[in-house]
Amino acid sequence: MPSANILAKQEQTPIFPYVEPPKEGLKLIEFINTNLLTMVYMPLFAPTYSTYLWAKYVDRVNLPAWRDFMEICSENESFQRSGVQCQQFINEVPSSLMTIYTSIMHAKSETRKYGQKTTILTYDVSLYMKCRDIIAKLMLPDVFVRLGGFHMLVSFLGAIGIIMGGSGLESMWELAYARESIKKMMDGHDYSRAVRAHILTFTALGIVICDSIEEKCEIKGVIASLMHVWQKNPFKLGDSDSDKDLKKTSDLFYTKMKQLKNNGPTVVGALH
Repeated sequence: MPSANILAKQEQTPIFPYVEPPKEGLKLIEFINTNLLTMVYMPLFAPTYSTYLWAKYVDRVNLPAWRDFMEICSENESFQRSGVQCQQFINEVPSSLMTIYTSIMHAKSETRKYGQKTTILTYDVSLYMKCRDIIAKLMLPDVFVRLGGFHMLVSFLGAIGIIMGGSGLESMWELAYARESIKKMMDGHDYSRAVRAHILTFTALGIVICDSIEEKCEIKGVIASLMHVWQKNPFKLGDSDSDKDLKKTSDLFYTKMKQLKNNGPTVVGALH
């Protein structure tokens, strides 16, 4: 493997010196009321979610795990493919303000080549905070910096952990995980275990909710028929709006969730 100096000699980005004192860019982040935004209607609880929980409740044989189930349901969904390309080498300390400023200026230059006005940058947590400081100091309105997807998910899991603190979620997880691991799972730092634990919690509470619905005996036959067809011809995410059986199972589940909401936020919160 060639050394960093050898790689840098091939092609590297010119360094842009940065000597400005840091500014607390995080304080300039503006939070808006998302309820005021006009958004496309999305159901609170997708029919495919409730169908999976109903199938788990009736103990359907050969039902795949949650991730495999969703992968099958979303198979062949249309999407646009993005290109991922290696950029020129910046032969400097990655965490220095000069390196981050150089990456910003290089990205702005590349953006202009394609006729775009806004430059979008993605960093992990530590570099994201420093990048926000630079943007705040230099007032770069055409540069938008976002937190990387993984760190965004970790923060999201940590937010759920704060909301669900003291709800009994920790006690539930102690049935399957070591007590020493649960603090990190609630914070979202033990990512793999946390995701697995949330899926198990989602499924367990979903089964309890299904069992509390009065029409459960009627739904068992509907689910058995749906899943029998699904084995050979799986329904897709887009079918949930047109299939009457899917909509019926979803409506019953959602109605029960609204009733349980009166008992407090912890039950519904954990399902999210």
